[in-house]
Amino acid sequence: MDDPFTPEDIEKLSAAIDAELRELGAPGTALSRGRTVKEALGEKQRRAIEKATGQEATSFLARFKDAARKDLCEKGGILHTQWTKWKDLANKDIVKTFGGILVGMGLAGSALQIAVVAIAVYVLYLGVEAFCREG
Repeated sequence: MDDPFTPEDIEKLSAAIDAELRELGAPGTALSRGRTVKEALGEKQRRAIEKATGQEATSFLARFKDAARKDLCEKGGILHTQWTKWKDLANKDIVKTFGGILVGMGLAGSALQIAVVAIAVYVLYLGVEAFCREG
């Protein structure tokens, strides 16, 4: 499958992820700050997901997690391997991988860009391990 984003899109979306994480605080710290998994989904990200998908954010994220599990949560997955090695994920890799998953879920155009940033911020802020662990 072709990448859903141009190199310029990837740069722009990566910068947007960084900007939103700066607003929220350090990645992977939501639970250590006493927030619940549901609270880790900030209002801005919740609204963005609901606007882009036309669905309630938490139910869409559950569907997304099912679709992303192989790449993000399971041994041998592209993002899982990167996370296991570095305890970090490169925004560009997240954008590419999540973009492909979201295209497979039926998103396109500006909705795809909005959703990929919001979901990436949520996953990074919550932490990959917590995202994968939560049912």
